[in-house]
Amino acid sequence: MKNFASSEMLIDNNRIRIIKWHFLPNETTGKHEHEFDYVVVPTKTGELSIIDDNGVTNFDMKLNEPYYRNKGIIHEIFYSGNDYMEFIEIEIK
Repeated sequence: MKNFASSEMLIDNNRIRIIKWHFLPNETTGKHEHEFDYVVVPTKTGELSIIDDNGVTNFDMKLNEPYYRNKGIIHEIFYSGNDYMEFIEIEIK
């Protein structure tokens, strides 16, 4: 059984959706597809695992170093650290 990360919807209107994700050790987002282009803004430094059809990629997120991705990505994000991890996801509608 998977343990799922928690999320909090901060803004959702006709132009953007902003979600804050919070992970405890061994929590996942579950597999999902991004229907919009998006920007991730880490609010903490840590390593996450990106699980997709190509396998597992470890990704070092650094506090306040955002990155952009195109819509259509299908993946699962997993955190295996010892503390907690969090980031803000901004979807551009």
